[in-house]
Amino acid sequence: MCGICVWINRQGRGRPELLARAIQRLRHRGPDNRNLFLWPGTGAGSVLDAGGPLPAEGFVAGLAHARLSIIDLDDASNQPMFSADGKRGIVFNGEVYNYLELRRELRQEGLEFRTAGDTEVLLGLLGRRGPDALRQVNGMWAFALLDMEERSLLLSRDRYGKKPLFYYVDDENLIAASEFKAIFAILEALGRRRRVNPRYLTAFLAGKRYPTFDDGQTFYRDIREVPHGCSLRFDLERFDSLLLEQNRIGTWFDQPADMDALGPLIADAVNLRLRSDVPVAVMVSGGVDSTMVAAHVAGDPEARRNTAFYTFPTSEADLRHSRALAQALGITLVEVPAVREEEVDACLDDLIRQFEIPVNLEIIALPGYLTCRRMAADGIRVVLDGTGGDEVLGGYPANYSLALDNLRRERRFWQALRMKLIVDSWEKKPLAKRLSRWLQFFGRMVLPKAGQALPTPLARAELLGGFGRSLGLDETLAVVGDCFARDAMTGVGDMQRFELERGLMPSYLYMTDQISMIHSLEMRSPLLDYRLAGYVNMPLREKFRDGFNKYRLRRLLPATVPDSVRWRRDKQGFAFMPRTRGRATDGDTLRDVRNSPLLNEIYDTPRLVSAWEARRGDRRLASLMNHMYSVCSLERVYDLGL
Repeated sequence: MCGICVWINRQGRGRPELLARAIQRLRHRGPDNRNLFLWPGTGAGSVLDAGGPLPAEGFVAGLAHARLSIIDLDDASNQPMFSADGKRGIVFNGEVYNYLELRRELRQEGLEFRTAGDTEVLLGLLGRRGPDALRQVNGMWAFALLDMEERSLLLSRDRYGKKPLFYYVDDENLIAASEFKAIFAILEALGRRRRVNPRYLTAFLAGKRYPTFDDGQTFYRDIREVPHGCSLRFDLERFDSLLLEQNRIGTWFDQPADMDALGPLIADAVNLRLRSDVPVAVMVSGGVDSTMVAAHVAGDPEARRNTAFYTFPTSEADLRHSRALAQALGITLVEVPAVREEEVDACLDDLIRQFEIPVNLEIIALPGYLTCRRMAADGIRVVLDGTGGDEVLGGYPANYSLALDNLRRERRFWQALRMKLIVDSWEKKPLAKRLSRWLQFFGRMVLPKAGQALPTPLARAELLGGFGRSLGLDETLAVVGDCFARDAMTGVGDMQRFELERGLMPSYLYMTDQISMIHSLEMRSPLLDYRLAGYVNMPLREKFRDGFNKYRLRRLLPATVPDSVRWRRDKQGFAFMPRTRGRATDGDTLRDVRNSPLLNEIYDTPRLVSAWEARRGDRRLASLMNHMYSVCSLERVYDLGL
């Protein structure tokens, strides 16, 4: 796991010290070694210590790398790394979990290796088979491959987008990096400030945690992200690019969902992610997903000896179930203490500075941040978590509520009735509330559109667009409609795909990458193994049955897992947020929103806040001020403008 940065300058007017400054800003991602490579466009380039003296002359191409040593700790695996003929160089952030198997294949083809790591395997694979060979890679990655013979640059990102990769292009420069701060280390020195993209901001304020756009737009104007599952090939002579989409996760959704193979696939996914030359831990939350990972590791005596187990008490129930699991599995559980009130603001400021984009302070994964901090202090470098179980194997009741709406609109009564019973089995509502819901259900079966309020995103879009300075109402509605488009979905599998590609998953992956890498930790998620993607197509009865979600996963848990954990229904997610600031009822919050220079450039903020206050009872708008306050929080750290 590492940080990477690339700078290509067409005119040969690059400044090496800026590339060195950029990679130094990513030292938290790679504390073990930092190097950069300068190539003048002809002949051989040179590898330099990013912390040492640099030549004053310009360069055409530069690769920079900050290394977190995980596999093969020898200096020979430092990067940038080059092919044996010296024609290709790579900077790689991620892990190739099946590198041993790929190494054997490549050796049979006559390829020799100088290191014991996965980076050289990836470099050799790309040299032999090209970008299409990435479909054979089981891993997570963001890399830049410079081909000095073809004069091209390949930027690539893994199927789910676990590893971020952003890029900036103008007439003279191509800059790519793992984080925005590295790109701005160069741009700000060239006189370019952080300019906010109002389309992204509008989608965020409408309720999208991490807006995704087909063209890769981000929170910052002129900076895009490489789409997950894709590669971008840049011709360095013409300075144009070609998008290669052959490895999108959507291409794996149509795999057959073999129920008998699910257990062995999960076991193999965990085993592959235990490969490490540094200490490993498992994050235990008391829920089914992390329990599956922890139980598998605990069931292997050697793996259990070499793995630590950590939990954070987000609730008394979570802690009770985590302790019960640890006792049943015979493992020692490290309990990370809850954050003290006097620490909260400092932790939040650290997170805001690291994220570089607005994040609703109510949903920041503070437990993950604190747990990673404790792990890092204990010498842990790799952690396995349960991310992906809800999305891939059927864990969100909200998916069924959305599917229920579609069935009602289509007048498919019996299917809707069955799904209504499933949803009800999840909810513990008072009798009067349940009767009211059933009357509403039958009423909407007769008149599908009667009494249906405008969805939350569109309600927010109307309010934002009505007071917009940068985007009018029509454009605001179009942006929100694009980011939240789910109207064509009729099945739960469709909704799971949406969440994995454009919904909740991109936000989770960005946040977990940031909260782990700020502490120089690598986060691995076995349930996001691409071979499991086809299980979004499991029959409904294997996802929800008898009032339980992830039914098949629960059945697959080892017998050592106590039933109190296996059949638990009250898990709410590994999240906790002490609400010490940013509350909409707080007068200081509304004052900060009204006075925000950035928000006032984009909206008529005083009038917008007044309109919001007049509609305080509208639940669809309840958290809008919290979202706007998160923009103010970011604005206090970075110089933002249009």
